[in-house]
Amino acid sequence: MRRGRLPLILLLLLASLGGCRDGGAEGGGPRLVVDEPEVDFGPVFSTESRHHDFVLRNAGTRPLKIHRIKKDCGCTQPVLSRAEIPPGETARLAVDFKPPYLGEVAKRIWIFSDGGQETVLWMRARSYGVARIDPPVIDLAAAREAHPDGRVPVEIVVAEGETIEDARFGETSPEFTLRPLGPPTGGRARFELVLAPPVEPAAYRDAIPVWLTLRGQTAPQRLPFGLQITGRIAPAHWFDPPVLNFGAAEGGTSRTRRLRLVGAEATTPELRAPADSGLEIRPVGAGEWDVTLRFPVAGRRIAGRLELAADASSDLVAPRFLARSRDG
Repeated sequence: MRRGRLPLILLLLLASLGGCRDGGAEGGGPRLVVDEPEVDFGPVFSTESRHHDFVLRNAGTRPLKIHRIKKDCGCTQPVLSRAEIPPGETARLAVDFKPPYLGEVAKRIWIFSDGGQETVLWMRARSYGVARIDPPVIDLAAAREAHPDGRVPVEIVVAEGETIEDARFGETSPEFTLRPLGPPTGGRARFELVLAPPVEPAAYRDAIPVWLTLRGQTAPQRLPFGLQITGRIAPAHWFDPPVLNFGAAEGGTSRTRRLRLVGAEATTPELRAPADSGLEIRPVGAGEWDVTLRFPVAGRRIAGRLELAADASSDLVAPRFLARSRDG
């Protein structure tokens, strides 16, 4: 009978000792809880700072002491309202946050408290720098579809309280230009991107430089990413290749290049060679030609453009030709 009681007594003793060892948060000790440990500030200019109060709650039954606060960036300035929190009460951790760089920003704050507890708080933002370009990226194909008139609105916006004195874009291209829509007004400057009809297929992945001068500045500053231009464009019909490059050859020799018409051209246009160009154009099928160049004897560079008959489509551009002859 006694031997049967001994294991039961040992089990009860071990259970009581285990309960004594678990004197942390679940056993009635202090326990730090942050109901919203993450804040997203959204879009932020680099000239601005954002403020947030994290609420720290002691969900335990004993006073909670906060021993240390650590941050991973000088862009955050945390201030704790009190280091000891009675059971059931709260403290506030006030944080001023200023994004340290452009793009997506994510920074942390660690709180070290009683019982070896480590709590991590997150702050996120999307930093625009000193100004925001809207839209920041223009896809030319999508822009033509969304704006049949070929005019895409573009706006530069700065932080509240700032004033734009001057805004300008750098060099563009024949396919698109930027025009100001009046002088800047307060913190906004409005432009339109004017799309010209394309004359040949092209793919773009460029950045148009943007310079901005704010009130109180003596010199313009360049926005880091500029206005991004991407996408592929093509006219309704075009010559392929748009440039006939015959390369270099000795005078008196000949070279031939195949030219074809691509797209929705209803009728095959008549192509002509410029006078004294040394070119001969021979149709080889519907919308296809063989163009032969006889290189002149005297060494020189040859460049020009083929000619289209007057009844050709008005938006069809004749191809160019390039070559260089060497002395025979």
